[in-house]
Amino acid sequence: MLLRRLTFLAAFGAPLAFAPVAGAGTYEVYSCWAGSDTFRNPAANGSAWAKRSDPGERFSAFDQCGASDNGFGVISVSGYQAPNGAFGELSFTAPAGTRIERVRFWRTAWSYGSGSGGESQRNYLYTLADGAVTGRGDIFDGSSDVPPGMAGSEDVAYHGLIPANVLDYDVSSSTPASVTYRVGCGFAAGCPTGDSRTNFAAGVKIYGAITTLRDSSDPEESVAPTGLLAAGTHRGVEPVRVSAAGDNSGIKRLAVYADEATSPVGVVDFERNRDKCAWWQAVPCQNVTDVDVQVDTRRVSDGTHRFVVRAYDAAENVRAFVSEPVTVKNGTDAKPDSFGTPVPARGPVNGTPASDRAILTATFARNHRAALRLAFRRRAVVAGRLVDEAGAPIAGAQVGVAARSVAGGGPDAPVGTATTGPDGRFRTPLGARGPSRVLVISYFSHVGDDAPTATRELRLSVAAGVRLAPHPRHVHNGQAVTFAGSLLGRPLPATGKLIEMQVKIGHRWHTFATTRARGRRGRFRYRYRFMRTYERVTYRFRALARADGAYPWATGASRTVPVRVN
Repeated sequence: MLLRRLTFLAAFGAPLAFAPVAGAGTYEVYSCWAGSDTFRNPAANGSAWAKRSDPGERFSAFDQCGASDNGFGVISVSGYQAPNGAFGELSFTAPAGTRIERVRFWRTAWSYGSGSGGESQRNYLYTLADGAVTGRGDIFDGSSDVPPGMAGSEDVAYHGLIPANVLDYDVSSSTPASVTYRVGCGFAAGCPTGDSRTNFAAGVKIYGAITTLRDSSDPEESVAPTGLLAAGTHRGVEPVRVSAAGDNSGIKRLAVYADEATSPVGVVDFERNRDKCAWWQAVPCQNVTDVDVQVDTRRVSDGTHRFVVRAYDAAENVRAFVSEPVTVKNGTDAKPDSFGTPVPARGPVNGTPASDRAILTATFARNHRAALRLAFRRRAVVAGRLVDEAGAPIAGAQVGVAARSVAGGGPDAPVGTATTGPDGRFRTPLGARGPSRVLVISYFSHVGDDAPTATRELRLSVAAGVRLAPHPRHVHNGQAVTFAGSLLGRPLPATGKLIEMQVKIGHRWHTFATTRARGRRGRFRYRYRFMRTYERVTYRFRALARADGAYPWATGASRTVPVRVN
C-alpha cells in the first residue's frame, strides 16, 4: 500500500543536468536514482542516508530507491494528530576527516493543514546543517500550505531527475558534518498526519541526491624496494609494488611516472571498479595493500631514472614517493615511441565538451517511450540527446547502439552508431530485420574507456511474421481445405514452433487446432474438413504464433484469409 501511494503519476519532462564536477580535494556520493545510469550508482542505492522514523509512529521514513520511480523520504502517517516535537528525518553524516560542501536534491515535498501563523496546525519541512536552519534550502515552518509545485513537482520523468524537482543546498560557507531533511510538528496544538488530497498530510520524497564532500587530508603510501625498484639493471615489464596506501576516503588510483613526466608509465585505476570504489557510499573507495603496478621499461629511454609512485584518494588528493635512481637498459633498439604496450589510456575525448558526468536520454522516435512494439519487418528509429553536467549539449560525440536478444540473452552486439549534432541530439534508424531485443545506447566520454559513462536501455518487441494461404478457397460441406503457411522469423526452436489455427466468430478469435512450423523454411500445414455447414457461409481464418521463451519474437498473426463454404 505504501509503495502504491508513494508512486505519483508521471508527466514527460526534460532531463536535468547533474551538479558540477567535484574539484580537487572533493568527491561526490550518489544516492537513489542519481548516477544510476553510470558506474557511480548502478543499483540506485540510497543507503548513504540514514532514515529515522518517529518513535510515536506519526512520521515514517522509507527507502524505496530502485523501485519504479520512487525514492527515499519521510511521510506523516496514522491519521492521528502528531504532537509538538514529533518528527521523522533523513540525514547524511560526513565520514571522519571530511566535511559537507553541498547537496543537490531532486525532491518533491508538501504539507497541508489548517490555520495560519502561530495558530497553525501543519507540519514543517526543513533542511538542516548540523541540526540548525541555515537560511538556505527548504524552509517551510508550517504556517501555510506547501502544495505540489512549491517544493518540487509530481513529475517523475527520468526517475524524477528533472529541473522542476531540484533543490541546490549549498553549505560551503559552513561545511557542516551532517545535513538533514526533517519533517515534523512544531505547534503546541499538534499537526495533522492525514489529508484527503494526498493521503499523507506532509512529506518529502527524494528521487536522487548528490553530496559533495571536502577531504583535506592526503593519503598515506608505502612502496616496497622490490621489482623495478630493486638494485640492479632492469628491462622489459617489471612491477612496482605499493605495499600499502590508505586514506579516510579510500584509494582511487595508483600511478607510476618516470622522472618529471606528466603521463604515467603504469596505472592501476579503481575508479570504475565497483568492488573497489562504491560511489554510493560515504566512504567510497577501499584502502589497498600489496598492489603491483606493471611498468613497461621500454617506454623510457635507456639510462638512469627516478620513478615517482603516486597514490590518489577519492578526492584526488595525492601522495608521491620518489625512488632511488633506477638503471634501465633494453638495448640500443628500444625506444619509448616504438616498443612496448602503452599504458591503458582513456584516449581522445568523445565530443565537445566531453564529460564524465554526461546525461544521456534515448527513446523510440515513434512514441517517445523506452518500449515499442513493431510489426514484422517494420523499422524503428532511436532518438535522444546528450548533455553535460551543466545541461550544455555535447556536440560531435559518437553514441553507440548495441543489442541483445530477449530470448537467449548473451553479450551486447554492436549494431550501429550515431553522432550528436550541435544541440546534442541524435537519431539512428535500426535495421528492419531482427527479433525482439534490448537495445543498449551508450556514451563513452573518452574513446579508450572500458566502461561507458552513461547508458540507456530500450526494449523493442517485434511481432512474429506469419504467412497463411488456404487451398481451395471455396468448398462444399463435407469437403476439406488445406491451410499452408510459413513462419518467417528466425531462429526456430529445435522442436519447431507451435502455431495456433484460429477462426473468427463474432468479434473474437477462437483457436480450433494447433500445428507446428518446422524445418529450414519454417513451414506448417493443417487440413480441416467442414461437416456441419449447411448454408452459404464465409469463414475468416488466421494463423497465430504466440510469444514464448524459446522463440525471440512477440506474438504475431498472419493476415486474415477467407474460405467460402457452399
